[in-house]
Amino acid sequence: MTKLRDGTVTFSGPVRLMVVMKKLLLIGMLLLLLPVCPSEARGVNKTRLAAVVRQYNAEPDFEVVPVGGLLMSIVRGMVRKEIDTTGDDDARRAIQLLDGLRKVVVIDYSNCEDNVKQHFNRDVAKVLKKADCLMEAKDGDGSGIRLFGTLTKDDNIRDVVLLSPEEGTMICLYGTFSSDQIAQFMQD
Repeated sequence: MTKLRDGTVTFSGPVRLMVVMKKLLLIGMLLLLLPVCPSEARGVNKTRLAAVVRQYNAEPDFEVVPVGGLLMSIVRGMVRKEIDTTGDDDARRAIQLLDGLRKVVVIDYSNCEDNVKQHFNRDVAKVLKKADCLMEAKDGDGSGIRLFGTLTKDDNIRDVVLLSPEEGTMICLYGTFSSDQIAQFMQD
């Protein structure tokens, strides 16, 4: 645990991992609900979104963690090894989801100065204005998460962006996912 100048507290190590895992669980739950959300197939403009992220990348405490094709291949290999070793059905379903995922980008700007957060949120909102908001969920304290992406005609979900402006987090999941596979994975 680290206390910053402005009095906020950040976590590292196992606690940070738990926070990330909670966010991934929320992502999975939101993706489960996507098949009931109609879309007009207006997708996320990845190029413009990447340009906004690059613009803020030099700001202090603005963290970008890209997970590209090579690392995704390594993760898929690790999950396949787990399947071979244990025969785990959950891992077998997870690999089906991972096969559709080409790239992940996690942006954490929660520790940035308030003006940087506001400007980044404004610029991202401009880019995502033309994308479909597939879902929005709010906590009791008013903070929330919005899920942008494209629900295709064949019930696939393509290029998902999860944005939590109050928390200072954005997660981009680039690829195509079967809504049936997501539903089956989340039921088990």
